[in-house]
Amino acid sequence: MIINLKDNQYEPVPWEKAASPNEAPDQRQLDLLREFAGVSLKELAGRGNFLIFPSKAAESELADQKYIYKLTNKDSDSPALQTGNIMGFISLGEDLQMRITSRFDQGKKNYFLHYMLQKVCNVAPTKEPTSSGDDEFYDFLYYLFPYYLNASCAQGIYRAYVRREYNDANVRGPIDVGRHIRFNIPFNGKIAYLAREYATDNNVTQLIRHTIEYIRSQNLGGAILEHDSQIRDNVKAMVAATPSYKKELRAQVIAGNLRPKVHSYYTAYEPLRQICLAILRRKKIGYGDNKRQNISGILFDGAALWEEYLARVFAEYDAKAATPNKLNLIHANNRLNKNGIPLFENGGSYYPDFYRKNFSEKLEQLSDYKGLVLDAKYKRLAKSSASIGEEDFCAQGQKVSIGREDLFQMLAYMHCLPATRAILLFPWEKEKAEEKSPFVSEAKSARGFGGEILAMGLPIAQGQENFQEFAQKMQKQEELFCEKIMDKSA
Repeated sequence: MIINLKDNQYEPVPWEKAASPNEAPDQRQLDLLREFAGVSLKELAGRGNFLIFPSKAAESELADQKYIYKLTNKDSDSPALQTGNIMGFISLGEDLQMRITSRFDQGKKNYFLHYMLQKVCNVAPTKEPTSSGDDEFYDFLYYLFPYYLNASCAQGIYRAYVRREYNDANVRGPIDVGRHIRFNIPFNGKIAYLAREYATDNNVTQLIRHTIEYIRSQNLGGAILEHDSQIRDNVKAMVAATPSYKKELRAQVIAGNLRPKVHSYYTAYEPLRQICLAILRRKKIGYGDNKRQNISGILFDGAALWEEYLARVFAEYDAKAATPNKLNLIHANNRLNKNGIPLFENGGSYYPDFYRKNFSEKLEQLSDYKGLVLDAKYKRLAKSSASIGEEDFCAQGQKVSIGREDLFQMLAYMHCLPATRAILLFPWEKEKAEEKSPFVSEAKSARGFGGEILAMGLPIAQGQENFQEFAQKMQKQEELFCEKIMDKSA
């Protein structure tokens, strides 16, 4: 049985609409659904070997508030389901699977999720995705491989102690008597011995090398491994580090990497190991010792993915723009504790998604730039305020509502930076298919210290016949989106 859902479905989806085939769940399936309803990313990550992208999403301060799904009518034989920002595929048992796709994707064409992952992982745009269902989600592993390879190589090539066998005159370890008798009698001037070395050619790097060679043999190998200079350099470094590579030893290498690799320094290699195993084995990533809890799958945190996607969009825009027209934004990443700002004297750091100060050493020649705060939100915004503290922002005959917590957050960042304007950035579900320009609301002026807040939506292309057409439309929308941000921040 397969449960098909979209992300951010706040209105409970009846079982009859979500399940395929449309059959009532049996007691065992109900027990599994209830057991993992409302389970957070942090709890999932702590329970075993479960792949979550980005890997740091399960460690963030909000991870305990992010869930895969929730149940309403929990005690009923036909419960209803709700989803949040999490997308992906999971298997709750041998006959119960769940697919959560992007709310912007139509039918079986998961174009927007494909596009965001390719952009974030710096993969060359591919042709029409051919896989579907759970196979499609596992094809996403190819996109993630260069992302995690770059992160791992930033820590250096993995080194580990390995045992080598030698047969020469330069003895550097205990003599292997059996081998010595077998190869060196009568005496020929050589001695067979064993040596323990701290080397880059080890089980982990061999696993990565086998994955590289496997991806090279696939149709999309060039798009994955050749698109970016950094990934090309890291692939070359990994090939140079594994001179003993032999294709026929792949099963042996896989068997030697089935246990998690815990290392105090090479922390980025563990998620890469998981991805390599999943690619080479073409099997689900699972955890749990008994079959009843044999959950498997791959999950994407939509909020983190949207933020990383926007960071890539802004970087590409600045790379093409002339100096006076660059956004020059700072990406404050709370998952990596980078580029935070203090809200209090001698206090800790806080992390607006993107910001620009009034003045910085980098922008001496552009000191007239105004301070700016950008808050990325992937969640579905309400179309009208439904509770106290929410504010409606209107544009093009439509409106969206920003919640109280988001408003307070932007006001705090805006006044402490300081900045003159704060903009909430969200993916826009267009009500009119012909709408081409971004959603740009009117600005609302804050009382007290002043400043303005507005909402800006990136239209997500709809109705394209193929993925290449979708990608071209999105690239045009991204450029318009950045230009609008530039206009509102001048």
